[in-house]
Amino acid sequence: MIATGRAGAPRGTRGAGAWAGAALLSLLALIPLAARAQESAPAAGSDSSFGAAPAPSHDILAWPFYVRWDGDDGSSVRMIGPVSGAWRAPRHRAAYLLFPTTGSLHLSGGRTEHWLAWPLTGYRRDARRGITQFSLATGLVGYRRQETEFVHSVALNPVWSDSRRANGVREWQISPLMYRRSDPARQFETTEIGVAPFLGGAGLSAWRRWSSRESHGWSAAIFWGQRFDARGGVTSMLPYVSSWQRDSVAGDSRFRALVPVWAQWRNPRHETDFLLPAWWRHHSATLNSTGFWPFYASFRRAHGDSSHHSGGSILWPLFSWGSGDDYSAFGALPLWYRVRDGDTRVTLAPPLYGR
Repeated sequence: MIATGRAGAPRGTRGAGAWAGAALLSLLALIPLAARAQESAPAAGSDSSFGAAPAPSHDILAWPFYVRWDGDDGSSVRMIGPVSGAWRAPRHRAAYLLFPTTGSLHLSGGRTEHWLAWPLTGYRRDARRGITQFSLATGLVGYRRQETEFVHSVALNPVWSDSRRANGVREWQISPLMYRRSDPARQFETTEIGVAPFLGGAGLSAWRRWSSRESHGWSAAIFWGQRFDARGGVTSMLPYVSSWQRDSVAGDSRFRALVPVWAQWRNPRHETDFLLPAWWRHHSATLNSTGFWPFYASFRRAHGDSSHHSGGSILWPLFSWGSGDDYSAFGALPLWYRVRDGDTRVTLAPPLYGR
């Protein structure tokens, strides 16, 4: 059943936006097969206290078969079937053969979209941003061009891209062969070989070389490479890694390691070595120690008052000893433990004696 009304068209829809039509169609879905009739306008010349009769109009709301609706601001909706139709607003318009996948949009600001199978295959034009794009399988496969006063870029994704900016920066990529970027203001240049589409400049290539005003370096397959600057550098040739730093005040420092077996730290304050599974050595102005934990350990500690303590252990914590200025300790657990440190005295002979 289809009913029509005269002089009773809904008023409103003031510039709703790109999805106003979809929202309206959702509202219409709540009244399927319903007809909306409104009171007829008074006949011409009839007496009415409200003044002249409004201009006659016709709305037909019989979704999902047919919809016709017109607003007083130029907005309109036309639908044939549940998913085909068109809508128009003061600044936007759209038409769909199969909503929301197949159709076109014309939005404010000069933006136009035509979709054969949204969001996969279609055409998009954004005049304000200078973008023209053809998509075959989203933006990952297709053609894209952008032209503004700041940038000029062209891409045939995922194979080739070229971008030039007003500040002099240029980058281009031919996947998976090469990526290149140059920035004259920063005196920066990088070249990558064996790079995946869209990942140029991320440092994830098979080989990369780069240089800037303050540093330079190279990398291969992410895990190998070197970096150098005025203060030092880093080398990664896994499993070997090293770093060094120059400091005219605190002195130079260096770290080396054969991951995860061996590591070595060197600086003017201390020297430390570590070797799996349990050997270590440490030397500084206040502490010297070495050991193969828990089998053996020894230490010598210097305090600020020029006093010294030394000691060690075998099969820690079973056997331990210590001596020094006003200090002594000896333990043979679980039978005996005694320590003297200044005025402190502790003697244990579990479980018979303790003081």
